[in-house]
Amino acid sequence: MELKEEAKLEAKEENKEIKEEIKQEEIKEEANKEVQEKEISEEIKEDIKNEEVKETKEEVKQELNQEEKYLIEIKNMSKIYMMGETEVHALNNVNLKIKEHEFVSIIGPSGSRKINTYEYAWMP
Repeated sequence: MELKEEAKLEAKEENKEIKEEIKQEEIKEEANKEVQEKEISEEIKEDIKNEEVKETKEEVKQELNQEEKYLIEIKNMSKIYMMGETEVHALNNVNLKIKEHEFVSIIGPSGSRKINTYEYAWMP
């Protein structure tokens, strides 16, 4: 009978060890799961941050594009007249940008061809 009881005690002891091993494995798995969830959470946070930066960059680009819209834009406009054999440079590489709702005046002495700049700005 002692052998049976001894065998039972050994079996119980083995069961305890197996249960303890299973418990340790479950603890490790739970810890690994928490680490993975934390890593995924960090990745999601990083993705959200990157998306916010991307949206901010897009907003800035849109604002810059809106700022660059001009009602009138003249680039390197030149006009040369001939007075006899003399070249008269009425306009020499004139650049002008006028945004919508801006007020602009072109001033100069009478006969200085101010109106030519205006006329050429509207020519196709």
